Amino acid sequence: MDNPKKTKKQRIESIDILRGFALIGILFANILWFSGYLDSTAELRDQQLNTSLADGVVLYLTRLLVHGKFYFIYSFLFGLGFYILYSRTKIQGRAFNLYFLKRQVILLIIGCVHAFFIWWGDILRYYALVGMVMLLIKDWSPARLLQLSVTLLFMPLILDLLHLFYGLSVELSFAPDFSKGQILTQYLNGQWFDANLIRVIMGLEGNLNTGRLLRILGMFVLGYYFGQMNFFSVTEANRTLQKRIMTFSLVVAFPAGLIKVGASYFDYGISESLKTAVMEFLYVVSVTGMALGYIAMVAYFAPGLQNSRPAIWLKTLGKVPLSNYLLQSVIGVLIFQVFDLFAKVPLTQAYALSAGIIVVQIYISSLWLKYRSQGPVEALWRKLASR
Repeated sequence: MDNPKKTKKQRIESIDILRGFALIGILFANILWFSGYLDSTAELRDQQLNTSLADGVVLYLTRLLVHGKFYFIYSFLFGLGFYILYSRTKIQGRAFNLYFLKRQVILLIIGCVHAFFIWWGDILRYYALVGMVMLLIKDWSPARLLQLSVTLLFMPLILDLLHLFYGLSVELSFAPDFSKGQILTQYLNGQWFDANLIRVIMGLEGNLNTGRLLRILGMFVLGYYFGQMNFFSVTEANRTLQKRIMTFSLVVAFPAGLIKVGASYFDYGISESLKTAVMEFLYVVSVTGMALGYIAMVAYFAPGLQNSRPAIWLKTLGKVPLSNYLLQSVIGVLIFQVFDLFAKVPLTQAYALSAGIIVVQIYISSLWLKYRSQGPVEALWRKLASR
């Protein structure tokens, strides 16, 4: 029979490890934006940023193992955090809806400041707005939550199929028509704020048109569902489920990812009219499946490894997730904008800098946690929401 106290402790520490793991993956994805690689023209990439075999390898591995997966995990963690917050509030007998709405408004403000003044790719403002929907489904049964999550995750594919077969589509167009070359010129000429503002608007348009916000909500709901099912508690049933998810991730999702990434290197001969829907199908299968595989892997192995050095480092990062997420952007902008390295650093060097950023964050976080139980932004967020 499981020891309840031990199970609860392991569940919480497993979640901290997962948060730390997600933060590393998010930085490895975002470094391509911080460094200027994804804002560079194809010519500049080939001449200066992706010129060696090592550069090509790290780009391929990032596309295969990182892209999309970790913002899915981070979205999952938001839904899981919603479950923990709602459960604790119910136990304490406190009103929840108004408190949660205050938290979301504060998160929206934090996200807007982050997006407009630090880095345009902020995800928090979308979490703040989309997360409010969770209030409408917080008392749904697990079965209904799972159905909703699957529907939301496949909705962009459904929309692509409607466009393919019936010509139905809704495309919002409100962002300025700027090419990569124009944006790159602004960055290189020191017009950082102007370029960042353009990117904020273009990013909003892209997130709306691609259905990314539906995927985010789908992962919120899935995280809430997994919370209801006590997925991170150490039970025989959970361990069996975790192994099944890891198997699906390896046998189905990973090969789908190989095919999806392969489209960046090979022409499969698919007609343009069909290609969008096929790539979307491969995306939802590979990204969702691999993200869940990572989550199941942490849930399965973390209880037995929680006192190992890597697990301690991940827990240290994961105990201050919001502060570390914002700190990554601050350091990234400082390195590549202030020190004039934007679009000038090869990929291997950019990833070496990423590893250095992680080391710095672990060190700062460990020092902070000696004196405080929460990160500075987390503590401010909680204080303001409690007023």
